[in-house]
This record gives sequence, C-alpha cells and structure tokens, in this order.
Amino acid sequence: MRAPAIVSAQRLKNTIRMGFIGTGNRGSQLLNLFMSNSDVEVAALCDVYKPYTVRDRSQVCPRFLDENGTQIPKMGEVFKNSVDTYSDFRTLLERQDIDAVCSVTPDHWHAVQAIMALKAGKDVYVEKPLTMTIHEGRMMVEAAKKPTASFRLV
Repeated sequence: MRAPAIVSAQRLKNTIRMGFIGTGNRGSQLLNLFMSNSDVEVAALCDVYKPYTVRDRSQVCPRFLDENGTQIPKMGEVFKNSVDTYSDFRTLLERQDIDAVCSVTPDHWHAVQAIMALKAGKDVYVEKPLTMTIHEGRMMVEAAKKPTASFRLV
C-alpha cells in the first residue's frame, strides 16, 4: 500500500520533502508508509516525547510497554538523508524547505496544526477526526482556500 501523493500543482517536483508531527504508534505507521514512496524524503520529525523523535525504542519508558511490546512502534528506520528533530511543531513549520507535513497527534491538535501548516504554505495530511468543533472546521476551510494550500482528509 502506498501513501497518497500530496503536493499542490504549483510546487510539483520530483521529491516531496516531508515533516512528521507526532511519531508515536500511528505516526510511525504513517512514517513507514510514506517512506515506501520513492518520491518522498523525510526531512524532519517532531514529537514532544524524545524517544520517538530519536527513533530509539530502548529509551521508551518501560511503563509504556505492554507485556507483548506491541503498543510502541519498532522504530529504527533507515533514512536516506539526515533528519532534523523537534519538540515544537511550530519550529518545524518555519522551515521553508519542507513541502508537506503529516500531522498524527492527539485529536484536539489536528485543526490547530493543519491551519498553521496551511498558513505556512505547507501541504497537509491529517486523519480523522479532523476537528473538534464546527468553528475549527470553518477555519480550516478558509486556510485551505489560500493559493498555496493543499488539503486531504482520509
């Protein structure tokens, strides 16, 4: 299964440089899915929990592991290039060399991060629930109307 190609026609190029916001369980699944695309380059990872950004499962607090160890991703991905890490998604969004972001955070952050990414000129991949309120949804629609924005809900 391949991840969807996400890029606006205005910025079409051979490689899409991606930033990942949230690299826990589902974030790791999507990270690996996007990495399976030859036209995707992972440029940055962001998570408030450092073991997830440095991709070192041995640093994960043992209380987060179930007895089978299945709730924490395996990690240990091999990246084609050096990948910068952040604990604050706003710093990641400031980077001009990142084309798109994949936001995989707790539900109440989806709209905030998507709106800020769109305003920063990034294309966005985010999963449901997209918003917590109708007002957030309206704000996302307005942010997506900008000429640099591209948005996909799956």
